[in-house]
Formats: sequence, C-alpha cells, structure tokens
Amino acid sequence: MSILTRERLNFVSRPYEKRVAFLPMGIAMLAAWCVDLLALAVAAVGLHNHAAHAGALMVLACSLATYLIFATYRWFIESKQYYELHLSENSISLSTFNSYQQTRTIEQLPLTGVTSAEYYPAEDTSTIILLGQGKQMEIPLWSFGAENERTIINFLKSSGINIVSIPGNVVF
Repeated sequence: MSILTRERLNFVSRPYEKRVAFLPMGIAMLAAWCVDLLALAVAAVGLHNHAAHAGALMVLACSLATYLIFATYRWFIESKQYYELHLSENSISLSTFNSYQQTRTIEQLPLTGVTSAEYYPAEDTSTIILLGQGKQMEIPLWSFGAENERTIINFLKSSGINIVSIPGNVVF
C-alpha cells in the first residue's frame, strides 16, 4: 500500500535587483541626495549675503543628510538579505541570510501548530504572518515574486490554515 504525501516546496528569494520597488527606491534615493547636495550648495553660496536664511537652510540640509545616511545604510543592508522558505507537510521553515553581516537566522513552525494566518497583500510589501501556539512567523512574500506568492498561499490554504485579511480582488 502506498502512502500519498505532498512534496516539499522550496523557495529562494529573488536577487535584490529583481525585487519589486528596487528601481523606484534607487531613483528616490538618488533624487534625495541630489536635492540635499543642491540645498547645501545654495546655503554655502548664500551664507555671505543672507546669513540667517542660509544658516537655517544649512541646518535643514544637514538634518536631511543625516537622515539619508541612515536610510541609505538601511537600504544597503536590506539589499544584502536573502530568504529561503521550505514548506513540507509537517513544518514551515524560513531562513534569513544577510551576506553583508554574515548572519543567518532560521525560524521553524510546525504546520499543525499554525492556528491562523494574516495576509497583507500590498504588492511591494506583501507579507503573511503565521500565528501559532505562542509563536508567530512573518514571511516576506514580496521577496519571492507574485507567482511564488500564489503558490505559497495555495499551499497554506490546502493545509487547512485559516487565512484572514485577503481582499476580495486577489484571485488565487
């Protein structure tokens, strides 16, 4: 007698350059740095004629530059992060690897322990949060692509997990 089991599904996140919102984010960062440098240049030139206004502009431009340093650093760190998702009939495992900091974290949740799931379908930040017995796991679906996202959602639904917060216009 043969026993039918579901196959194990493995997903690896796309390279950062191929992820949703990479190009718009890069353009926005570049534009913000250009505006900040332009503001610093205007403040430096105007410092001789209008010291009060130029000084205020200089403080604002330096504040923006400080924020942009942190935002650019965060964006860089995020670009070096990759995910691996393993779905089997018994468990769900999410590995996060950061190639810049050389760190790896592994989260695992038994499939039978998942009581419900919350799905947030925004295209550039689609996420599903699996809620279990005293544990939760956040899966960044946006990093795997739209087709894999549907496959993951269908797998969870076929496993009997109650998925909430899916809008009516999302077709599976």
